[in-house]
Amino acid sequence: MSDEEPPFAGEGVLGTSTDSDKILLLVQGQRNQDLLADLLNDYEVAVAAPDADEPLPEFDLCIVGEENYRAFADTLRSEKENAGERYLPVLLLVGERGGHETSQRLRGVADDTLHIPAPEAVVRSRVESLLRTRRQSLQLALYRRAMDDSTAGIAIADADNDQPLTYVNDAFVEISGYNREEVLGRNCRFLQGEETDPESVQRLHDAIDAGETVSVELRNYRKDGTEFWNHLEIAPVYDHTGELTHYIGFQSDVTARRQAEERLREETETLERLFETSPVGITVLNTDGQVVRANGAAEEVLGLERSDVVGRTFDEPSWEIVDENGESVDSEDLPFSRVMATGETVRGYEHGIAEGGETRWLSINAAPLNDESGERISVITTIEDITERRAQERELERLIDLLDQTQAIGDIGGWEIDTEDGKAEFTKGLAELFGVWPQTKFDLDEAFGFYHPADEPKVRDVFERLVATGEPQEIDCRIQTASGETRWTHVRGKPHQSEPSVYRGTVQDVTERRERERELKETKELLQSVFDASPIGILAVDKDGITQLWSEGCERIFGWSDEEAIGEPLPNIQPEMRAEFDELRNEVIEGKDPVIGYETVRQRRDGSLVDVALTTAPMRDSDDEIIGVVGLLEDITDRKERQQELKRYERIVETTNDLIYTLDENLAFTSFNTAMAQFVGLPQDAITGEHLSTAFGYEYADVLADAATKILAEETTETTVETTLVTHRGEKRKYQTTVSVGMSDQKVEELVCVGRDITELQERERRLSVFDRVLRHNLRNKMNVIQGWSDRLIDGPTQEETADIAAKIQEASDELLNLSRLVREFDTVSDPAASELIKTMDVARHIEEIASEAKLSYPTASISVETPPIAEAEVHEAFELAVNELVDNAVKHSGERPSIHLSVTIDDEADAVVVRVADDGPGIPDLERRSITAGRESPLEHTNGLGLWFVRWMATNSGGSMQIKDNEPTGAVVELRFLRQ
Repeated sequence: MSDEEPPFAGEGVLGTSTDSDKILLLVQGQRNQDLLADLLNDYEVAVAAPDADEPLPEFDLCIVGEENYRAFADTLRSEKENAGERYLPVLLLVGERGGHETSQRLRGVADDTLHIPAPEAVVRSRVESLLRTRRQSLQLALYRRAMDDSTAGIAIADADNDQPLTYVNDAFVEISGYNREEVLGRNCRFLQGEETDPESVQRLHDAIDAGETVSVELRNYRKDGTEFWNHLEIAPVYDHTGELTHYIGFQSDVTARRQAEERLREETETLERLFETSPVGITVLNTDGQVVRANGAAEEVLGLERSDVVGRTFDEPSWEIVDENGESVDSEDLPFSRVMATGETVRGYEHGIAEGGETRWLSINAAPLNDESGERISVITTIEDITERRAQERELERLIDLLDQTQAIGDIGGWEIDTEDGKAEFTKGLAELFGVWPQTKFDLDEAFGFYHPADEPKVRDVFERLVATGEPQEIDCRIQTASGETRWTHVRGKPHQSEPSVYRGTVQDVTERRERERELKETKELLQSVFDASPIGILAVDKDGITQLWSEGCERIFGWSDEEAIGEPLPNIQPEMRAEFDELRNEVIEGKDPVIGYETVRQRRDGSLVDVALTTAPMRDSDDEIIGVVGLLEDITDRKERQQELKRYERIVETTNDLIYTLDENLAFTSFNTAMAQFVGLPQDAITGEHLSTAFGYEYADVLADAATKILAEETTETTVETTLVTHRGEKRKYQTTVSVGMSDQKVEELVCVGRDITELQERERRLSVFDRVLRHNLRNKMNVIQGWSDRLIDGPTQEETADIAAKIQEASDELLNLSRLVREFDTVSDPAASELIKTMDVARHIEEIASEAKLSYPTASISVETPPIAEAEVHEAFELAVNELVDNAVKHSGERPSIHLSVTIDDEADAVVVRVADDGPGIPDLERRSITAGRESPLEHTNGLGLWFVRWMATNSGGSMQIKDNEPTGAVVELRFLRQ
């Protein structure tokens, strides 16, 4: 191409290009260079001259003119070789003349030849085509470099036959340990071994056969046989026609990850085991305060199954969380709330959970769990049951307090000296004894300075001996307190068991003891005189039972003198009691419990026996060693007789039915017998100390107070009152109470009361009075009748009159005989206390039988009966006689054809059986009805017969009642009520 020959024909604009594409123009002629530069103005264009000494600039496409080719051929060839796999295109511009020969001659350097002049479109097309190929080459080189430099192993296998490898990168070589020559052309299965999972391999084959992408992790083996975990991803590669041509595989050595995962799994399992086996309860709560995890210890501490723990809130009301004072704790004060509010760890928070009347104490530690952003996601707590520990702490506090109190009570304190640092410490008790502040440390000179100047050298000598010998030491010495007071003390010291430089001991205030010893010495002679004058026998024997002491009291009780007794076995022991004595002596000597007040029998010198009370104690010498037994013997003959007499009285008091009790001057109970407690129906502790009115009411209390006043006024020893008392069941009873007064200094000290139930006695007397009056009245009347008619017989009556008189006399005699029968029947109900005559019987059946017998006895009477199938009640055994008496009276007083109706009903409300006998006679006179109903007679109101009295007493003896009512239109109804069984 010449300088004047344009490279393209026509005008136009080159298509869009990449800004980074660089084109190098190696053409001659400024005009050609300018034309090409204008045409390629979308690219970065550079121009180089053939005579330039500088190297060619970088380019993506070189356009070289035929005339410059030879000058640049070698340089361009070198550039293309240096580019390697990257395509570096060269476009050769040739003229029409000789263009073909030039292009053939230059083949190998130029990639394309353009004959010029040529249209702009052709130039543009050629340039774009070469640049596109360049870009593709660069992209391919980039991919190849990326594959080669990738840290992941990359392998490409042919899709045909056995999928031989056609490419592997450096990472594959490094991972597998094989070089390329050893693996290319082979299937990748050479990486597999014995431990390779066959299922994963099969999944890999299935995907390859199906032409699908697959990802697996395999246990593979390197060339040297070492294992590694291979994360393998294989994908099919298709050409532009859609045909499967290759497989590309990406391999990563994930051994470290797998090992890390295994370690993580093991650590997780370990943490899980630690979580579950932790002796401390652990819970995890979400931000709402609900338990999401809990270990076994937490279940045990909280006393719930895990399913019951999980889901509960930290302030569950059923837990009844309380503080030290038993007060409910506000949920805002609990560890969870505090951690959520502050984000800070809470340690050692203690609260109680109240349940079933008991409180379990818990110690809570709580800490926040935050995510990577620092946001709280949960709270973890540890829960420890400290109930026992708190009890131990309380016990320790109690023991410390007990030690302090013991030191205070025993006037004793403790000390500890460490010879290494020369310091001494005092307990609270010793500090108080010295008059200094507790917990103050002193040096040795200060500590020894508390001892009396005269005794301090001796105390120092004893302490030095303790240090030198390591043996316990003790001394009696004086101290001077901080206030200047001098006191006697007993000091003990011994070495510490495990710390050789430490010594511990006690200081006991024995001032009072020494004072007592002095007083004891002064009173010894006095005690000796008391000993000799004591009425109690005092003796002592040695371990062999030989008498060592025999007091004058023993001589008075048993008759032997001390000269006769001392040095011999005890003379007052009967042969048959010797074994018992030896056993008692040995028990005391062996340190068992002493015998106190043991009652036994001993013999006198004259052979008679005497009851004694024996008390024993060990006899010790000056070294506090037991050398025998001391005994005290008291003659209890008189006391035993008094006790026997007292027991007889107690049995009488406890077995009698009389109410026996004693009252103090305020009428409060001081003692009472069983009968009295049963009468009022109160337990003993509810009676003792209570006022008399508590049991019997104020009216009775006033009566007894008046009785006591009367005794004092009349200067007598006792008086008797009669009152009505009410039992705890509401039953009124008549009592006669004898009251006697115990005096002291002209004051009432004690009232002794004996109450006797006279209810039945008075009732019996009343019944006998009725019986006596009616019997005398009826006997007198009937005898007057007989006497009157007998007088008529003396006057010589006619035969007809005689027969009439005889009939009258016979009628009166029959009535007297009937009266005698009633007297016998009356006797069965005259005693209201005869409870043994009360029986359970079917009243309905007996009424039916009575009605049947009455119909036979009184055929002219109309007798009807109405009863239930059964009606059992508690009735007197004279029940049938009483009802027969009612029927007989009804027939007798109701005319020629009387109508009598017997009925039995059950009153469920009153729990009673009701018997009614109704007639149509003239009725019962009001006067007689009032007397019978009231249960008593008066001179103005009395009855003429015993029949209704007999019926009434039968009913009341049965615990029932009797009522008389009018029948309609005439007659009477007698109603009897009895308690059901």
